[in-house]
Parts: sequence; C-alpha cells; structure tokens
Amino acid sequence: MKRTLPLLAGLLVFALGAFVFMRARVDLAAQVRVARVDVSLRAPAEALVSERISLTLIDRDGLERTVYQDLQLPSTTNQRYRKILQALETAMREAGVWVDGVNVQEVFLVERPEARLAVVDFAVIDQAAASVREERAMLAALRETLARNNIDGVRVFVNGDVPETFLGHVAVTSSLEP
Repeated sequence: MKRTLPLLAGLLVFALGAFVFMRARVDLAAQVRVARVDVSLRAPAEALVSERISLTLIDRDGLERTVYQDLQLPSTTNQRYRKILQALETAMREAGVWVDGVNVQEVFLVERPEARLAVVDFAVIDQAAASVREERAMLAALRETLARNNIDGVRVFVNGDVPETFLGHVAVTSSLEP
C-alpha cells in the first residue's frame, strides 16, 4: 500500500495535468478564428450583355450586305468593340474575304467632343498577302460595321505601329479618318 499511494497520487496529478492541458488547448482553438481566404489569380467573371449588333459584310466585288447577330458582349467599351470586330472577322472568313494571317488584336476607343474614334490594332503575319480588292473590302467592312455601331472614325494600326498602307496597297492614314 505504501507503493500504491504515491503511484495513485502520481496518476491523479498526471490526469489533472492532462485535463488542464486539453482544456487550455480547446479554449485557445476557440479564441483563434482562422478565416478562409480565397486567393484566386483569375479576374472575376465579367458580366456579359446580350445585344443584337449589325455587321456589314463586303465581298470581293464590293457588294455590301448587312447581317445581324446576337452577341454576348462585355460591358467594357474596348472589349465590346473587339468582340464585334472579331464577329466581323469570323463572318468575312466564312465568306472567303478576310485575308489569312490578319487578326483583330486590340480595339481602343478614343472619345472626343466631336467624334468617337476606334483605334484598331491588327496582328499581321509577314506572309499575309492580299489583293487591293481584298484590302478595300476588309477596310470598308471595318469602317461600315463600326459606323453602324456608333463609331465615327477609325485609325488602323498593324502590329502596334501606324502603317502607311494596310497590307501593302491601301493607304490607311487618311482614308479612314472621320
């Protein structure tokens, strides 16, 4: 019995210590609140608005026709016009008029008191070859489509630079001004 009493006392002290330790740990966990933070590198999804837009298609013979498409357009102006011109590009490619190796890269809107101008930057690969008719058709379709969608004038850039001609034939610095 002499040996059991110190053993029981030791076990009692150990159990009491374990109880106090566990209780303190539970209280500490209750005090510390860890908020879940959602870190995402993606931009929030932009709200799209359904809108009927007008596209002016011009064939190689210069014949013009207007088609209407329902598009889901972003609310930001530059992205909205970029999407419209990409729809024009797709429609003219399907008609066999848009030149391979030429893509709408960016569209920037310039608001002036007298006019709304669109600066359209095309990505053009070196091998892109177009006839004068194809260039004229593409530029006329671009100008007319933007005009039907509330743009007064167009400035054309190619690969980020202001060119003298679009694809080697048609001057763009003066022919597309408002």
